[in-house]
Amino acid sequence: MPRGRRAAVILAGGRGTRLRKEKCFLEFGGKPLIKWVADAVRGVVDELVVAVRSETQADAVAKICDAKIAIDSFKGFGPLAGILAGLSATSAEYSVVLGCDMPFVRTEVVEFLFEVAEESGADAAVPKWNNGYIEPLHAVYKTKAMARATLHSILRGEKSIRTPLRSLNVKFVPMRWLREIDKNLKTFTNINSPADLQQLGL
Repeated sequence: MPRGRRAAVILAGGRGTRLRKEKCFLEFGGKPLIKWVADAVRGVVDELVVAVRSETQADAVAKICDAKIAIDSFKGFGPLAGILAGLSATSAEYSVVLGCDMPFVRTEVVEFLFEVAEESGADAAVPKWNNGYIEPLHAVYKTKAMARATLHSILRGEKSIRTPLRSLNVKFVPMRWLREIDKNLKTFTNINSPADLQQLGL
């Protein structure tokens, strides 16, 4: 049975205030962080969507990334607004949602998460650490179901990325499964502070 269409939604709306520069434009290894993410997923999806917070940011992203651009409609809801904008911009059956600040995203891990979601029929395939912490911004979702759940959360004034998951059929993916693909789980490395940049030698 042929698989349905897939999309990647990259969240680029964060201001990166602790970094004094927008995360998605920070350079690593000679190219912006968002390009690392886009290049990692382009081969396993049919459509690439970048969610941004404004027309100005949309213009800047369009110059460096060949993707459909979706602008947040709800202000003050952080990643939830970006997720809703991105998912609403695609007709793909499943979508992987990723932050723009993850330069080591592994193509094979993304492919595996798509397969888990598609084969299980779940609304989401979300990585889960042994301590119970989950990675909702490195996960695959059934596009329409997650968009609907996210909109309901926003309309209720809830801002946590975990809130929409409560109404979904979620398949949690143990890290031991992903270690077989990415031994050190570098795919989850993200940039949040100047200390992170220093550690990576940026």
